[in-house]
Amino acid sequence: MARRLLTSLTPDLRPLRGSRDYRLLVSGTLVTGLGTQAALVALPYQVYVVSHKPVLVGLLGLVELGPLVAASLFGGAWADRVDRRNLLLLIQVALVAVAGGLAAAAFVGHPPVWLLYVLAAALAGASAFERVTRSAIVPNVVPPESIRAAVSTTFGINQLTIVVGPGLGGLLIAALGVGAAYTADAASCLGMVAAAASVALGILAGLFQCRDPEDGTVLAYAGGSDAVRETADWVAAEARKHGLELSPDDLDEVCPDWLPL
Repeated sequence: MARRLLTSLTPDLRPLRGSRDYRLLVSGTLVTGLGTQAALVALPYQVYVVSHKPVLVGLLGLVELGPLVAASLFGGAWADRVDRRNLLLLIQVALVAVAGGLAAAAFVGHPPVWLLYVLAAALAGASAFERVTRSAIVPNVVPPESIRAAVSTTFGINQLTIVVGPGLGGLLIAALGVGAAYTADAASCLGMVAAAASVALGILAGLFQCRDPEDGTVLAYAGGSDAVRETADWVAAEARKHGLELSPDDLDEVCPDWLPL
């Protein structure tokens, strides 16, 4: 009984052991999450220091709400239409730019409140977009039997950053000022940029299917220039891992009617 309870409470780390791309994704999630939470603590503090008006600090949340909701609603739909890895990379670059703008404004002096509002809205929207896209990538980098464990691990990492990140942000602000918190955020986003770039570079081949020109029946499957594969399960698993489309010209000799899967 005790062993069964212990087993049920033990995290399932098989996705981390079995998928390089998932390890990169989790590492980037941890690093960038801590930095983002540090910046979210620094923003209201800076608004109060600049304005000395609590009402303006409260309005900061209202300013962030619109981009947050919009990105959460439409981010998933957009992630389904484009290559998620490349989209994640672009979003992380945008987050680096926003955090860099906040850091520059903090180091230059007392920025106007409206500028902080604009950057806060951009940070909230980009962060929400990043979370949705990152979550959508998980099923693409782990096998089907590991999706549940991978989603649970990702959720746990997110909660850890939410708890630990603000504390780190407060320590950075107390020791080095708000500029240090924003700089840490930009540096942490660079960590996810590196992770996303590595995941994208790990894509080896596109997948194609050969259909009968008369009735459309699938005759065979192939991955890039590899030998023809006839297992539909293998193709489905590889399609979740590799999203790029390559030219099927080198497969014409095998099948004259190769189509992107």
